[in-house]
Amino acid sequence: QPTSFTRAFSDAFTSATASILNVCGIVLFFYIGARLLTLPPLLAGIFEMTTGVASTINPLLIQFFITFGGLSVAMQQQIFMQTFQIKFCTYLAYKITHAILACGLLTIYLCFFN
Repeated sequence: QPTSFTRAFSDAFTSATASILNVCGIVLFFYIGARLLTLPPLLAGIFEMTTGVASTINPLLIQFFITFGGLSVAMQQQIFMQTFQIKFCTYLAYKITHAILACGLLTIYLCFFN
């Protein structure tokens, strides 16, 4: 049975609002946690990407933080991927592998093209 426009709009608005609140809550939790714990740059970047990037000038660490995204981004993505039944540890291993490979490519670039 077709859904009316007003019902579909209301459902979409409710879902979008809940999603925004989830993402903002996770970002705030990890950002405040990283700030309160006064973590060293490596741990801060693993915990929350923007805190780690802001605390270092090392291009390899910045590359790692951006491609890994931090636990904050991983938790945000897990909220939306719950229906796919992907284990968090498996997902995290892929993100870490991606970050390490990106750092390797950046190292090659910096050695040969810089």
